[in-house]
Amino acid sequence: MESVPEKLLDLAARFDMGVSRPLVWRRKQLQGLYDIIQTESSVLTDAVLRDTQCSKVDLLVEMNAVLVCIQQCIDKVSREAKEGQKTKSGETHNPVGVVLISPDHTSFLASSMIPMALAFAAGNVVALTSRARPVDDVMKLSLSSYLDQMGYAILDVPKRSAGSPLDDIIASPSVSVLATHGGEPISVSGTLQPSTTPSAVYVNNSAFGLRWKDTPFKTRRQVAQSIARLVVRGVLILGGRVAHTPRLVLVDDEVSDEFINALSDVSSELARGNGRLSIVEVDLASSAPHVFKDGPAVYVAKVPSPDAALDRLQTLSRLSVAYIFSREPFTSYITSNIESDVTLVNDIPTSFLVNPYSADMSALESMLARPQKISCFSAPASAAPVIPSESELLSSIKASQIERLDEGSGISTDFFGHVKMVFNAVKYTTYAGIVLTGYMMYNRYQK
Repeated sequence: MESVPEKLLDLAARFDMGVSRPLVWRRKQLQGLYDIIQTESSVLTDAVLRDTQCSKVDLLVEMNAVLVCIQQCIDKVSREAKEGQKTKSGETHNPVGVVLISPDHTSFLASSMIPMALAFAAGNVVALTSRARPVDDVMKLSLSSYLDQMGYAILDVPKRSAGSPLDDIIASPSVSVLATHGGEPISVSGTLQPSTTPSAVYVNNSAFGLRWKDTPFKTRRQVAQSIARLVVRGVLILGGRVAHTPRLVLVDDEVSDEFINALSDVSSELARGNGRLSIVEVDLASSAPHVFKDGPAVYVAKVPSPDAALDRLQTLSRLSVAYIFSREPFTSYITSNIESDVTLVNDIPTSFLVNPYSADMSALESMLARPQKISCFSAPASAAPVIPSESELLSSIKASQIERLDEGSGISTDFFGHVKMVFNAVKYTTYAGIVLTGYMMYNRYQK
């Protein structure tokens, strides 16, 4: 059996052969991933349910999110196939090579198949780690039936191998780009791990208005229950163990009682079979450390205003996702002042929750493709340009001009140096005044 480094070097050699370059090949792999979800869904479901604590509904939500991502990748490859027939100035992207994917146990399908789809769409080859679990065995068999085996490799890593340079990235969920230059040790040129920073919800009182377009809301209670349902569903999905779980909720004081009552009603309805959802009120204004544990619990903090909500959130580490429920003009104000990687307004999509890389999709896509700038000219230059003489270059440098601001030199001055400079100015001004006064007095008495 080949070792992990040998498999990776073999995979790199296949990439160098150009196996993954053709757009037709990329689309075929994406179709294969799509068929795995559609055709092998029951087998995958049984394997995942034996291996994890998620519910069947959660798993089906995850599968749908994978299908949507694959469809988007297929559309992208199809567009590239059409646009590639034209030669024009612009920017294209080249594959980076070998992409190592170490799935997240909580959301195995999304954390393995979504990065695989993005990697194949970009023209890369894929190495997927396997830990000899039931779902790993099913995935291995499915991939061999639906994908070109030249385009991927399964790395059996039941436990860490001492001394391997890949130990750290294999041990935790991640997507990495490997550098496998001939004759050199395998190294990691880039890696991305699912976000572990917290997510939070802010419910502004403007959200409780009744003039929502295209909605059946007739009472404030219906609005409160609708928002509460999104929050509770987000906390319960995959047992509340996903990165973007909306377990911390900030709500304006004047609507807090309505919202907490709605949370209680909805949690008793949706949490059947999983135990009642805990609703814990917290005070973010206190100096005590705030710990928001994983699991079926919602932590609610009351705030007097949007500014107070923003201030409270600043005390936490940078948010990965901010879920905002509000209406204009508050929406624009809040979204422009909150610091988060992603801000979602008036929704908590389940497809977003089950994908551990949903807040980093742009970064992930950028990591898997290397940009290439293309500049096209109508015809070759008629003659090679003449290199200017030294005097012409010097004249060009001296003649160059910019628009300047008349607001000081722009040079930073040390505080104490500035004080010393002011003191010296005052001192010399005083000396000059004394000398001038003495001179004037002398002239006066001489007369």
